[in-house]
Amino acid sequence: MDTAVISQIATVVFIGLGLEAIGHIVHKKAVQETGEGQASYFEQISTFGKTYQLRNTLLGVNMVLMIALINQPNIWLFAIGFVSVLVSAYLGRILFYAIVIPTTMPGAFFWKNDKFKQHAIDTGLDKMPQMGVMADKHHKFDVKALIGAIKQTTVKSALMQLKAIAKGG
Repeated sequence: MDTAVISQIATVVFIGLGLEAIGHIVHKKAVQETGEGQASYFEQISTFGKTYQLRNTLLGVNMVLMIALINQPNIWLFAIGFVSVLVSAYLGRILFYAIVIPTTMPGAFFWKNDKFKQHAIDTGLDKMPQMGVMADKHHKFDVKALIGAIKQTTVKSALMQLKAIAKGG
């Protein structure tokens, strides 16, 4: 990859990271003003405090990496920055799903919350894939479908599936 391209990409990423940092600062002030926001912010800095700090630290480190890439484009530094930005974004998503309080059930958290799961099923939210809640659906066992699947699966394919199951993937 050309060094000029790396420098241009780093400039755009730096601007994006700067906007993200501003967003985090403004968001921090905003969530401290409301009941649900205060609850989720407290949960974020206490229960998930280390993850929150790591995400914020990576944001700062990534901005410094982008400044370095703008001034001294380097493919290896670019690769490190790419992975670091991905990790930071992933941590942000983890925090979101761990902390966001459902407005349909004030005082509740999404992640591993059986009461929210039941509430989602009762109110129909489980039909929205973005909620990540799947209703327990029981149905009659279909023997014909099982026999059909067995007939259609080759021995080689069945062995490959068993091998994948045994290896865990």
